[in-house]
Amino acid sequence: MRRLITIPISHYCEKARWALDRAGLHYREERHLQMLHWPHAWAAGGGRTVPVLVADGQSYPESADILRYADAQLDEASRLYPAGIASAVAELEHEFDADFGVESRRIFYALLSLPGGRALLAINAHGAPRWEAALLWLSFPVARGMLSRYLGVSPATVQRAKDRVSRTLDDVAERLRDGRPYLFGERFTAADLAFAALSAPLSLPSNYGIPLPTRAVAKAHDPNAGQFWEHPAVAFALRMYATQREATTMGQQDPAGSEPPGTQ
Repeated sequence: MRRLITIPISHYCEKARWALDRAGLHYREERHLQMLHWPHAWAAGGGRTVPVLVADGQSYPESADILRYADAQLDEASRLYPAGIASAVAELEHEFDADFGVESRRIFYALLSLPGGRALLAINAHGAPRWEAALLWLSFPVARGMLSRYLGVSPATVQRAKDRVSRTLDDVAERLRDGRPYLFGERFTAADLAFAALSAPLSLPSNYGIPLPTRAVAKAHDPNAGQFWEHPAVAFALRMYATQREATTMGQQDPAGSEPPGTQ
């Protein structure tokens, strides 16, 4: 059985889940919480980051590696890296991974510092071991400080993150301005999947791999939560979830010792 080591709420882990689900590949998702995931990632052959996929005697320690692995199981007509444009697709995917995903994550983790930030832990812990959830809850002030330092979360970096996210959204909207359905024209690719998954902290899709807050709940928690909701690129990300994520065979997951998405 393939094993996917994740942090449940991580949008990079969602990117990997989506690719595996899309390819119809069965796997056991092993969910762990922030910082507590480190020994599990190392033991699986990765570093400090997740996702890590263990499959066919090998470790795939990056979401892009996992997309490539899943893609290799498909025929050419279904692949996320189509012949002829594979390099360009991978380059744009890498840009989203290296910058956009990092900054959208920073915006999300800044919410932990707001009044009531502790309430987000219940969403964050979906499907993870209960003792990990309890430990993070009890150590919240310390854990929040460690996470903020590790991820570089401060008022200045969060404002910079919002500016950089805004520029990426504008770039995506400009690429789509000619009416093309996907970033590379008529074909859904790894770039579309990556952008949609990494937009999740901004768009809050209802069919994410774990339940996310509704927009109403997010707005009640943070009055500025809707800053990007009306952006055409966010609408595009939600369209990818509506037309491509739901079209996959969700439920391939078999989380070890936990409930599959949507059952809590």
